[in-house]
Amino acid sequence: MTKNRTAVLSRKSGRDRLAQDTHRTIIDRFDDITYQARAYDNMAAVPLIGPKLSASITMFANRRKVPVISWYCAKARLRSVLGAWLPWDVNAFHGLKATSFPEDPQELIERLLAGFEAAKNGTAFGND
Repeated sequence: MTKNRTAVLSRKSGRDRLAQDTHRTIIDRFDDITYQARAYDNMAAVPLIGPKLSASITMFANRRKVPVISWYCAKARLRSVLGAWLPWDVNAFHGLKATSFPEDPQELIERLLAGFEAAKNGTAFGND
């Protein structure tokens, strides 16, 4: 873990800036995704609501030094999506949720782009 990544998520201003940057990147690429950020003293939550799949990014100040992406509201069972989540990241019971653990802000954006692109073109759904 780099010192810079720790600093970004440990300060409220850093979490807020990362949330805004993430929002802009996703909204610029996918016009059907809506966004409602919630900032708290020790965390930021960024729900990105899509028509076929939604994601919530949680950035904690002191528990985890990397963001967590919770994929949810899938319209069908999720399959593995290279660059977004792996088969074992998908909920084994119903297959409609997955969790991703990006290592840094750049990987956060890359995983979100991969997941939403796969949902848009349908490759995120199947019977893997």
